[in-house]
Amino acid sequence: MWTIRCILFLVSSILINGQLFESLCDEFAMKERSGYNEHPSDCGKYIQCLTDTRGQLFGVERDCAYSTYWNIKLLTCILATDTVCRHDLCHGITDGRQRKDQANCRGYWECNGGKSIPMCCPRGQNYDLSRGCVDNEKDANVTCW
Repeated sequence: MWTIRCILFLVSSILINGQLFESLCDEFAMKERSGYNEHPSDCGKYIQCLTDTRGQLFGVERDCAYSTYWNIKLLTCILATDTVCRHDLCHGITDGRQRKDQANCRGYWECNGGKSIPMCCPRGQNYDLSRGCVDNEKDANVTCW
């Protein structure tokens, strides 16, 4: 029964989180039948490396929580301001430029010193790239808590 649950969990993770990353998983990354690696292009994601029942390695894309980046040395997601990511979207970008967070309707990122700094609109507001933080009540198309 445990094996069936584990397989169902892995299948649902693969379907929910998108593509597989076999090429990012190797014996070096593996310890105790699982391992981790940096995502090839997104600081807020990482690759969890697993072994299937036939002993084949495969990688599954996982997301960090808002305002955190994957830290390969600590093998966990930590505050984006406390780690360096070579794929930071603010590297080489003018200070003050902003981008909307994809998963948090109140969240956005602002470039400062070549790093992405997580920002958040006050409760009752959402972030709009062209208008900044706007009240939910004034925008009937938005349901952001």
